[in-house]
Amino acid sequence: MEINWTKEVEARKEALLEDLFTILKVDSVRDDAKATPEMPVGPGPKEALEAFLQIGERDGFITKNVGNLAGHIEYGAGEELMGVFGHVDVVPTGTGWDTDPFEPVIKDNRVYARGSSDDKGPSMAAYYAIKIIRDLGLPVSKRVRMIIGTDEESGWQCMDHYLQHEELPDFGFSPDADFPIINGEKGNQSLYVRFRNDVAGGKNQLISFDAGLRENMVPQDATVIFTSSEADKIQTALEAFLATHPVKATLST
Repeated sequence: MEINWTKEVEARKEALLEDLFTILKVDSVRDDAKATPEMPVGPGPKEALEAFLQIGERDGFITKNVGNLAGHIEYGAGEELMGVFGHVDVVPTGTGWDTDPFEPVIKDNRVYARGSSDDKGPSMAAYYAIKIIRDLGLPVSKRVRMIIGTDEESGWQCMDHYLQHEELPDFGFSPDADFPIINGEKGNQSLYVRFRNDVAGGKNQLISFDAGLRENMVPQDATVIFTSSEADKIQTALEAFLATHPVKATLST
């Protein structure tokens, strides 16, 4: 049987977008200040997880909430288990948005909202891929389990907890990067740098340096406060740097 996959997706486009928007509207930034035993990483991630599981339950899949930190939606039968690893938590919104980051909008055929590409959008696309396979009655030789985390952007409590209580898939992939498939991700390392705040023979002194919202986010902006007896020299060096780098900066005295 030849299947026109594009046609199958187009037939479900409105339903997919409706379900995606349901998830995107949830502010699922981790909030430790509001965390409780029932909401381990705050109310938003828990709400987004429950909303995703409710979609799976509505569509007739096996679903399970694992301690409000993770959950899964399962389809198929067989001895082997394939995992599809997604997450519904998002990084802080930051500034510079033209629209509300938790009120998704479509512009020029693109969905704009926090989490539309990392990772609510790809996760919903993967869910609908499973749903289309089920709807078409295609044969599957394995169990397929959509595993949904709530703390991927921070400490991975979700997967630590999930794997303590649930079966480890035999293999899998994560719809959380470039198309078409990712079966592994590069590691990361956090560096904490400490240095003296006086340089250049005492002519310059660093008072404070502040940048970024999370360790795993590219800093949107940075603010440095320092004292110096060489302001003109620093201004000239800054202008030279800006001339060859795609960033914006100002020096105020």
